[in-house]
Amino acid sequence: MRVRLLKHNQIDKSKWDEVIKSSYNGMVYGFSWYLDIVSPRWSAIVLGDYQYIMPVPSKRKYCFKVSLHPYFAQQLGIFSNQKITQDITTIFLKILFKSFSYVELNMNKFMSLKGLNYLYRENMTFELDLIQSYDDLRHYYNENTKRNLKKCDKLGVQISENLSREEFLDFFRKNIDEQLGILTEKAYQKVYQIIRLQKSPYFVPMIISAHVNGKLCAAAFFIKTTDRVFYLFGASNQEGKKTLAMFRIIDFVIRKFAKKNVILDFEGSNIPNIARMYHGFGAKSYSYDTLIINRLPFFVKRKNRK
Repeated sequence: MRVRLLKHNQIDKSKWDEVIKSSYNGMVYGFSWYLDIVSPRWSAIVLGDYQYIMPVPSKRKYCFKVSLHPYFAQQLGIFSNQKITQDITTIFLKILFKSFSYVELNMNKFMSLKGLNYLYRENMTFELDLIQSYDDLRHYYNENTKRNLKKCDKLGVQISENLSREEFLDFFRKNIDEQLGILTEKAYQKVYQIIRLQKSPYFVPMIISAHVNGKLCAAAFFIKTTDRVFYLFGASNQEGKKTLAMFRIIDFVIRKFAKKNVILDFEGSNIPNIARMYHGFGAKSYSYDTLIINRLPFFVKRKNRK
């Protein structure tokens, strides 16, 4: 099969999105409309007639062509409805190596860079299969999570699905979650674009909020695709942190989709206390790799260290 590195305007986005939708490892981050937000003018590596595809964010830095992983897209890499073998992976990595002076890209958990002659670092993500009943799923909550949910009940935390996009964005900006840290104005604009996405045949956006005495104290934004619910953004104010309201929001989502063939994708975290929270709901940890290719000249590497 022929392999090509396509410029943005050469990509057949209709065909691309159908591949992502039908892929066994398809994720919201791989759809063209999502990539257009987080990495405008992205390019792509395509093998055959879109049997295997990989989005490639690209830009120029110091006159060198680089590919850096974008914010708000946890995992990218190769997508396909066919098995992704090491031979297939090697084909794609060779194109990246030949085409870019520097690459730092997250692959997806269905790929492995182990055993290949490339530098990478390992990250953790957390997922919860919701196929069981809510009672069965709750059985796997740890004691700390159960205590926190009881505290939510005692303090009167109420859940709503009626918070507007504008209300969420305003609350999010004032109370950004520690997982994201300090964002630039450009990054905020990407968040705004994602939140304002309208329902389509490929996904359904959801805003779940928590209130105490009628006042907003925590909120989270999710995107549901055919078989996954992605937890993309969350924030709590001081009252939300005090009442542990985010525990009630996540529990609500688990209850809402229990007994459905859906995976709740927490997007993982390398931050220990956030990882503990997800694990406390019974989520399982999985690893995914960040590919690193550095062919920059010595003087550029030295300049970047300063």
